[in-house]
Amino acid sequence: MPITEAELITERLVLRTLRAEEAPQLAALIGHWDIIKWLTVVPWPYTEQHAHDFIAQSIKVNASLAAPSRFAITARESGTILGHIGIKYMDENPKADEMELGYWLGLPHQGFGYAAESIAAITAHGFAAFGLARIFACTRLDNAASRRALETAGYRYIGEQKPPQRHGRLRGDDGVHAYEITAESART
Repeated sequence: MPITEAELITERLVLRTLRAEEAPQLAALIGHWDIIKWLTVVPWPYTEQHAHDFIAQSIKVNASLAAPSRFAITARESGTILGHIGIKYMDENPKADEMELGYWLGLPHQGFGYAAESIAAITAHGFAAFGLARIFACTRLDNAASRRALETAGYRYIGEQKPPQRHGRLRGDDGVHAYEITAESART
């Protein structure tokens, strides 16, 4: 039976499943071009309806898997939503042994190490809950902050690649920096 509610607790954060009533807060947090420009499949402009749809889809995905894979990033002390993080199977294949990581933080919450802290937490969760062999992530070439967060969380730089076809905002000639972490390297 799938687990639909979960909390991943770190020193400063709680990663937990999103709630339907949080759509206005989520829309206000992500609805800035300075966030959206780094994300490849998030609509612009981002509306409250987009947030409702995203939360409903996240709840559905979390219910369909052995454990939740999409989380609100919240401050441990206040409960304030800071952003979102998730891992997903490629091609919606839940039998695969690898997932892709995606995340974002609201503008007021960037630059405090929350990204690296939440990446480390969901990475450990991904290996433990899903038995993955590998988790990978792609960043836009000019997103230095995201690259630092991945490296701080233990991800290894693979190299510059063409973006996977599913990355809608990127053109075919745009490159991405690719990173990975394996279950074996995470244990060491």
